[in-house]
Amino acid sequence: ADGTGGGESDTCKGEGSCGAAGKEVAHLNAFEAWIGKQNLPVNQLKIANIEGFGRGTLATQQLKKGSLYISVPEKLLIGPEKVDSGHLHDALRYARAGSGIPREEWNRIVDQKSKLLMFLLREKHVVKDSLWKDYIQALPATVSVPMLFNAS
Repeated sequence: ADGTGGGESDTCKGEGSCGAAGKEVAHLNAFEAWIGKQNLPVNQLKIANIEGFGRGTLATQQLKKGSLYISVPEKLLIGPEKVDSGHLHDALRYARAGSGIPREEWNRIVDQKSKLLMFLLREKHVVKDSLWKDYIQALPATVSVPMLFNAS
């Protein structure tokens, strides 16, 4: 796979059928196809690898100051409303009730970031036909966070 979107990378289907770069291209292609199927009211962006920055978005046409470049329907948003409802909410409520941990302490331990992480893990590994499957697969496997680098 040459990373340009052609050849073997377009046909990566299962584990081990292509290299890491080919899988990344295949996941990004699947995510872009998924975006296309969602019929976003406005989408003037495309995903691209930007030299020196990594993955990001580029405008598909010249944007005017103040113009709308993307509009995402509420049903596609992953936020507190999604995380604090459904199976995960029920499981966490059950776990808290059985833990004996006071509500304030529980809320400190299981904050919104933790709930979001649990939601994404559940969608990736438990929910067979997750609405967000192609989005989750397109997320980078690792992320460099400068504030976590050691002093050396």
